[in-house]
Amino acid sequence: MVRIRAMGLIAVGAVLVSCTATNVGPGAYTKAAQNRLVVTIVSGDGVPAEAVGFGSEVADASDGLIQVKVDNTSISGDEFPDYETRVIQYVADGKADLGVVAARAFDLVGNESFAALHAPFLIDSYALEEAILRSTWGQALLEGTRPAGVVGLGYADGILRRPLGYTRALLDVPDYAGARIGIRAGGVAEMTMQALGATPFVFPPGDTAGLDGMEVHVNQILLGGYDTGADSLTGNVAFWPRPAVIFANAAWFDRLTVEQQATLRTAGMNNMEATIAGRANFVANILGELCSGVIAIKHAPRAALASLRAAVQPVYDQLETDPDTRATIRAIEALKSSLNAPADTLTCDAPPAASPSSSVVIDSPIVGTWTTSITRDELRSSPLTDFQELLFEESWGDFTLVLNPDGHMSLRQANPIVSGTQTGTYSVKGDRVVISMDGLGRSFGGRWSLFRDTLTFARVASEELPTPYVIRSWTRLP
Repeated sequence: MVRIRAMGLIAVGAVLVSCTATNVGPGAYTKAAQNRLVVTIVSGDGVPAEAVGFGSEVADASDGLIQVKVDNTSISGDEFPDYETRVIQYVADGKADLGVVAARAFDLVGNESFAALHAPFLIDSYALEEAILRSTWGQALLEGTRPAGVVGLGYADGILRRPLGYTRALLDVPDYAGARIGIRAGGVAEMTMQALGATPFVFPPGDTAGLDGMEVHVNQILLGGYDTGADSLTGNVAFWPRPAVIFANAAWFDRLTVEQQATLRTAGMNNMEATIAGRANFVANILGELCSGVIAIKHAPRAALASLRAAVQPVYDQLETDPDTRATIRAIEALKSSLNAPADTLTCDAPPAASPSSSVVIDSPIVGTWTTSITRDELRSSPLTDFQELLFEESWGDFTLVLNPDGHMSLRQANPIVSGTQTGTYSVKGDRVVISMDGLGRSFGGRWSLFRDTLTFARVASEELPTPYVIRSWTRLP
């Protein structure tokens, strides 16, 4: 089974970075190079795809006049289970211009702007989550972060988090009684587990010792290896989604020009739409791997669903003591009723996602399986390597690229730091290739050339392929 800890080669190739520039602060928004704004976004995530995607959208929206540097080393999620609250405080203190965390973390710093998004068992479909994030009142929640010293700029679509059982299947209220349930830090999660009769525990990433279960999204099962020793994943129960929030230091943001502020907000909206667009195939591909024997997926009986909802009524009673949270919960309930969207359910009987359509046939000599190897020294010394890939220093090793004739592709990476496979789709037109990686919500383009069984990729301006594609040529495998 493939473990996917950190596909840094995919994420970091998207961000536009100047490794010699420094923060110049707000100024006239012109084409003059001296007025270029370089900002830093901090994340406690080892591979901050949400931060990288936002940086790419900022570069596009500003025509290159605002550049984003990703800092994922100042605060480490591997070191601090409460890294998300640390990121919020770090940005509020002015140590970074921007930050990105899961929305759940804000109530831990005394800000309940997003608490309603995590009301247990309320948001149970991606159609509902998307409608909320796009709504006028959903966007207005971003401004409610100002009391924490930051201002929200946009969301990233979040995967639904579900019960994963270790010592038992988590299907009904009695299954939670006396159980130690792992959670990511968040006040609503703590209250929910307590209401179900469980003991919540904010566990260090990757450490499941002593847990009877956890709340988790499907991608994290593979990233963290959380399937090891697991009984089952409950496929028809969703605690809540995991939207992320991109935010700025409020005082710094208010000093920017009106046009710069508008550009950052536009990038936030565009980044949200990109994550929504990429999520369906991303989840479908993860589910395909889970259903290949990684883990059992079980369903709670209909009566159990009602019992779970009834058990967490005290959580709603507490949340609704805040008038704004109560109003947001009512708005979500009204939207849910009007959409009438079925709950998203994971099942291994579901057919795979059809994107691209089964009628797609790639007729190109680059169809096949290719391999290349890049040393760490080559990554460090290549003029094609950008600053972010040096920051991660994971974009090296042995690579296997599979380009299938139906338009699907996969990229396998292995080195002592990271080992995993990223999937996606691709298209070819003449000597141009466009690759869309699942879960990133954007594409990478370039040119290809072939001499006998040696394939070479080259970058094209504004559609840059990640560095591992272009440092060395690829050799066809039989």
